[in-house]
Amino acid sequence: MEAIDDKMKLMMCFDDKLFANSIETILKKKYPLQISKVKQCRVEELIKSINKHEFDYNILFLDMCYESAGPDGIQIGMLINKLLPDCTIMYFVDDYNEIPQIYDVTHYCLCKKTDAQAWLDHFISRLIKDNEERLKNQYLELVYRRRHIIICQVDVQYIERKNRMIEVHTCNKVYSVYSSIKKMYEQLNSLFERCHGSFIVNTRYVKKVDGNEIVLQSGTIIPLGETYKKKFESGYRSYVRDNM
Repeated sequence: MEAIDDKMKLMMCFDDKLFANSIETILKKKYPLQISKVKQCRVEELIKSINKHEFDYNILFLDMCYESAGPDGIQIGMLINKLLPDCTIMYFVDDYNEIPQIYDVTHYCLCKKTDAQAWLDHFISRLIKDNEERLKNQYLELVYRRRHIIICQVDVQYIERKNRMIEVHTCNKVYSVYSSIKKMYEQLNSLFERCHGSFIVNTRYVKKVDGNEIVLQSGTIIPLGETYKKKFESGYRSYVRDNM
């Protein structure tokens, strides 16, 4: 099976070393399998790694105020949102009254430092569950030629049933596997729609719908059955609307 990095990497940026050490100890003790790396840094180090495109953490713990004359937690959060939108930000602060601009930043949670140990397990457990769901929606696991392989769902253009086999058509390859069209559909994310008893289509690859036919960007023509037509067209319109 091809390896997928499903472990999370976490960076903390706090002036309060005692607080940071206590949080790091809890994380390493309770989540060694889910979090592969925990690192502490100063504001200057964090900004430098972001500007040099060396920041590769998917969770960032921030304070609101720092002793240095550099950016505060809001400015750092806004920079992360802009340059690294997949990074999850969690704020741990001394006083809720310090944060009138907190909602200018997309963040996962806000917690007082005095409550951190009580709430940390809740936040991290929820984040792990969300991360597992995200990975589930990104990848598709197949048994192909007696090997377990994992492919990116975004690369799948359409899926076709041929007798007892299922053909998964990606941008570069066709995988023939033993499965059912129903079981395959249950593994796919919301971009995929059933359009026929024997076909599933990734709406991002649809060029147009012409009567009872779906024309893909590749030129491939897929039949659109009456049973699935209304739901497929609704899903396709939603994709077009959300990606205009």
